[in-house]
Amino acid sequence: MVPSRAPEHGAAPFIAVSVHARGLLDRLITRAYLPGCHLAKDSLLRRLPAERRQALIATRDDIGLRFDITLRPAIGMTVDTSGEPRQEAAT
Repeated sequence: MVPSRAPEHGAAPFIAVSVHARGLLDRLITRAYLPGCHLAKDSLLRRLPAERRQALIATRDDIGLRFDITLRPAIGMTVDTSGEPRQEAAT
């Protein structure tokens, strides 16, 4: 893998991640920031609360970098076994 470079001066380097999954009409796009001291200078990361910021930063493990993605249904939606979203009944 070629190390990523920051897209602009003062920004932290990241890898663009595109997620395609059954049941999604459009792909989801996020960033996996590379760990390091350069993160404090990134304007987007500085605007996020600490818990959201941490979710965008990859971590190092024994084999390289790790970036976990968790997909959750939108509020008011459930997913059946076929993976297709459906609206919950109002209560």
